[in-house]
Amino acid sequence: MLAAVPRVGRLAATWQEEVASGGDAVEYEDLAWSLASLGRFEHSVDDPLRLSPRGTPTAHRTPGFPVFAAGVCRLFGRSISAARCAQVLLSCLSVPLLYLLCRKVFGEPVGLVTGIGWALWPESLFTFYSSDSFYSEPLAVALLIASVWALAGAGGAHRAILSGALLGLALLTRAHLLLAIPFLVLCAAAWRHRLRGSAGRLLAVALVALLPVVAWSPRNYRELGTRSPSTQSGHTFWLGNNSDARGSCRADWRTRPELQRLLAAHPELSGASEPVKSDIYTAAGWAELRTGGPRRFFWLETRKAVLFFYPFDVTHGWMWWLVPVLFLSGPGLIIAWRRSFGPPVVLLTSSIVSPALVTLAYFHESRYRYLAEPALLAFAGVALVEVWRRLTGRGDGSRPGAGALDSQDAVA
Repeated sequence: MLAAVPRVGRLAATWQEEVASGGDAVEYEDLAWSLASLGRFEHSVDDPLRLSPRGTPTAHRTPGFPVFAAGVCRLFGRSISAARCAQVLLSCLSVPLLYLLCRKVFGEPVGLVTGIGWALWPESLFTFYSSDSFYSEPLAVALLIASVWALAGAGGAHRAILSGALLGLALLTRAHLLLAIPFLVLCAAAWRHRLRGSAGRLLAVALVALLPVVAWSPRNYRELGTRSPSTQSGHTFWLGNNSDARGSCRADWRTRPELQRLLAAHPELSGASEPVKSDIYTAAGWAELRTGGPRRFFWLETRKAVLFFYPFDVTHGWMWWLVPVLFLSGPGLIIAWRRSFGPPVVLLTSSIVSPALVTLAYFHESRYRYLAEPALLAFAGVALVEVWRRLTGRGDGSRPGAGALDSQDAVA
């Protein structure tokens, strides 16, 4: 109820809203209906940017959210409202899943703090990528939470396979989570002795999560000439690293002199297909980085890192709810790795590491950080419970796993 009331209320208040005249939501809606009605993953609009290098209709986005929306369209027709209802349902389900996984891994108090916090999380209620939006972030976050929940449950290989499958679907929904896979492999290798028999579970999650991405690669190579999940990375890379970059996406980037110079050097950009355009942007981005030198690179990357942990958004202003979460999540992460280390904690951490690394590679945007916020909230809950127990004298922090935080074995 705590999760459903504000989300359903938000949905009811914005029921008549339609997809805006441009942007991601319009493309998602077009792709979803093309899939549902024609069975083809391609745009219906004759736009050079939506064509393959051969000039045939195609799509350059990852398929996760369009396939999800297409499934809703098959059931209810071309209804954006129905897809938004499905998003709200998944967001509501993510709240008890986050509570259950935190209770299992960290104990009941942390589960309650995290569950209540996520049920009332303002970004899930009021931002343009909120739970009722027609964007990919709510679906990716719900799949990510479900993946960690599956891994936290009792069981062997079948839970790891389920967790990996859910994580793989999240990767195809939001490619910013892709770096979670090498992080899982690295942790399984680096801490194999501490993980004991659980290192194999982490590797299984990484392997299964990689399968959907690998399965999608031949399609992208055949249609677009690239094996990457999405072909928009070049444009994003240039935006975040050109000589005018400041660590976040400038709202006026289309009118900046840097773009005008790039268009003058590459007049084909205005009519090129998305893969060709992405290659031009990528080469230009690397050239800008080389020209700027190490000092500017260090300054730019530092600014991106600071912005990732800075609770402000150019659209929504001061995000006050993030202040205590960002402040407590670091100590909570350290406590969790010391006292409840295991596959679920590593997977939670990967959901922070991957968007953070993507931010360093490209630029900061609040919707990218949103993917990490369930994990940030969970680790903040760990730290908050630790502080409460120390203040009330109910914890003994002299030995790992005692008092301040229930270990997984104790909870199990």
